[in-house]
Amino acid sequence: MRKLQFGFLVMFALALILGSASQCLAEESKGKIKTIMDDKNTLVMTDKDDKDHSFQLAPNAKIRLNNRDVAFTDLRAGDAVTVTWEEKNGRRLATLIVTQRKE
Repeated sequence: MRKLQFGFLVMFALALILGSASQCLAEESKGKIKTIMDDKNTLVMTDKDDKDHSFQLAPNAKIRLNNRDVAFTDLRAGDAVTVTWEEKNGRRLATLIVTQRKE
């Protein structure tokens, strides 16, 4: 009986851990930059369905332009981007922004 109770507790703990971990999994969105708000570290992207998505830059975010690290201010409206993001406290936080641009 104790083994059964212990097994139940272990399964419950695993379900709890996996359930909370799924909330932290990163998502990926693709589209074109519509607006960059430097003062708010926010980017608005329009996807292929013409729907706008707003992302706030996470404190540890990486920004890659043509395979090199750049500053957030180096991004431009019209750039095609892939944004990797996580939702925290009801906000989309961009952890990685990747774009290619012909220069």
